[in-house]
Amino acid sequence: MDYYNETDLDGRVYISAIADTLGMDMQPTDTLIESALPKLPLAEKAEVAKPLQLSVPLFVFPNPFQEELNLQFHALETETWEIRLLDNLGSVVRQQPQEVTKGFNNTRFSTLSVPPGMYFLQCVSAKGYVLQSAKVVKVK
Repeated sequence: MDYYNETDLDGRVYISAIADTLGMDMQPTDTLIESALPKLPLAEKAEVAKPLQLSVPLFVFPNPFQEELNLQFHALETETWEIRLLDNLGSVVRQQPQEVTKGFNNTRFSTLSVPPGMYFLQCVSAKGYVLQSAKVVKVK
């Protein structure tokens, strides 16, 4: 089945599921999709919760790094975050809790026990949202 779709990836997957379920030719209009939704069993329009985002990007330096990373960011509220360093497989290599205050924050993250390689640094809120992430590289 060929059809033209300008939506993001999540939209394509969802529309494809509708087309496969209904067995119809899809047109590049949202009205056809909207009219098809109520016909699907258990299909409901639901608000998808999107992860919270920082108002300003996370700055991580130096990168590449050796012994520690410096993080600078703005937080939207005062709370406890968890800073995580993940390897390429998504396993947490190191983590530390971090008290952040509303506004500008500057913190250091020690990586002495971490072997050289490429990692992903994540800031996770107390509610479990990944607020920001960055790719970092540790050298000898």
